[in-house]
Amino acid sequence: MVRFILRIALFVAAMLAMPHILPGIEVEDEVVAVIAAIILSILNATLRPILKLISFPVNFFTFGLFTLVINGVILFIVSIMVEGFTIDGALPAFVGALMISAVSMVADALIKQSYVKKTGGGFD
Repeated sequence: MVRFILRIALFVAAMLAMPHILPGIEVEDEVVAVIAAIILSILNATLRPILKLISFPVNFFTFGLFTLVINGVILFIVSIMVEGFTIDGALPAFVGALMISAVSMVADALIKQSYVKKTGGGFD
């Protein structure tokens, strides 16, 4: 549960930072960012694996770079689902997906590092 809350908190921070960094992405307020981050986490856990499985051949031939397109599509779906979170076009969705991917990598590293410190070793 702590991992989920940490991931949501980092996604909220990324959602709030995106409009200041990327033109074409707007977040109305903090509540919208929290809702969008929760929906993004749910879609990443459910829809993303299905899309990655379906697009495996394309992803294989692009050495995994097609995953960024999948992330952009999921971010765009979140903008459709959440009123107050808007993305104006494919390029802002793609760059926003890059930003979310970077935040996700940081979250994974933080979670792994805290787990290793807590247990005193590797994953048993």
